[in-house]
Amino acid sequence: MKKAIPVFLVVILLSIFTLVFAVSSSAAEAKKYKFIFSTTLPSTGWQSVHTMMPWFEQVEKVTNGQITFEPYWGGSLAKSRAVWDSLKNGMIDVSDVGFHYWPGLVDLHTVITLPFLEYQSAEHESIVNWKLYEQFPEIRKEYEDNKVLLFYTSTPFFFISNKKQIKSMEDFKGLKVRVTGGEALQYMVELAGGIPTTVSGAEIYSALEKGVIDATVTNWDMLMIFRLYEVAKYYFVGPFNAGARGLCMNWPSWNSLTPDLQEKLMSVCGMEGSRFWARTTYDESEGPVREKVKSEGYQIIQTNASPAEMKKWKDLYGEKLWGFWIKLALKKAKAQGHPDPEGLVKKILSTTQELIKTTAK
Repeated sequence: MKKAIPVFLVVILLSIFTLVFAVSSSAAEAKKYKFIFSTTLPSTGWQSVHTMMPWFEQVEKVTNGQITFEPYWGGSLAKSRAVWDSLKNGMIDVSDVGFHYWPGLVDLHTVITLPFLEYQSAEHESIVNWKLYEQFPEIRKEYEDNKVLLFYTSTPFFFISNKKQIKSMEDFKGLKVRVTGGEALQYMVELAGGIPTTVSGAEIYSALEKGVIDATVTNWDMLMIFRLYEVAKYYFVGPFNAGARGLCMNWPSWNSLTPDLQEKLMSVCGMEGSRFWARTTYDESEGPVREKVKSEGYQIIQTNASPAEMKKWKDLYGEKLWGFWIKLALKKAKAQGHPDPEGLVKKILSTTQELIKTTAK
């Protein structure tokens, strides 16, 4: 005679079955999100191939396929100067952002772009950048219109020219130099006797070729993307200033995610994402770009600004250049209603200098 299965065992088995079924159903029904990712970069550019696409894969992996991106390349959805508002207005979900396009937007955080701050690498600068963002609520307030996912800041810019070789600050006199607006580098060129000129990234090549500008500030990533090495052979390298960029998401898209998915997404953003984006976009691009320039038969005639030259720049212009930032930062702190604007600005500057030392390898 067969023994009857105890009632309690039946209950346990049914409970297990129900739980397994519920978990399976939940996994099967997990909501998936496909966000519109907008960038002005071409799909074949260095950063697109070596940073953006691998990051898409990282996000998909850590979220088990629940978050994916539909990229739109080449500014097809939003041009550089329209990105911030396009995010804010919900026209795009995620985008890389060059904050220098909006003078006044992040005047406190642009402390990192001051010349003569000696970062070891783009990754090093991005570590400092993210730590400042975490430490100062006044800096976070500057970005409140959109959700910041990460920052990636380029290695210090260098100048390239096609006719006159720049070897010292005296050589800037009378030159029309393309610079990015809203940064201390613009004032540096002015103080050296140059003529700051605004030209979009896509127009630099033709502007150099036609003589609309005599020189431009750039970095290795830009040099490759826009093939600027074809129209300029003189390079003037020094610790001039480093541009601030970030990856941002609009708030409705961010808030549509569950807390669990937000946490998973930020695991490849924040500090780790900032380091990855800076390292792969800038630190790892110099060698391949140099090889590409050489293989295609173009020249790099490089002058490195000597310590003596940099000391001369700093002695003559350092106080004025940093003064420009202090003035703008004070204005922003007062606009935010901070009770001690002078104390805040001094603290941001001193903290930046200290972080550069403590985070160096």
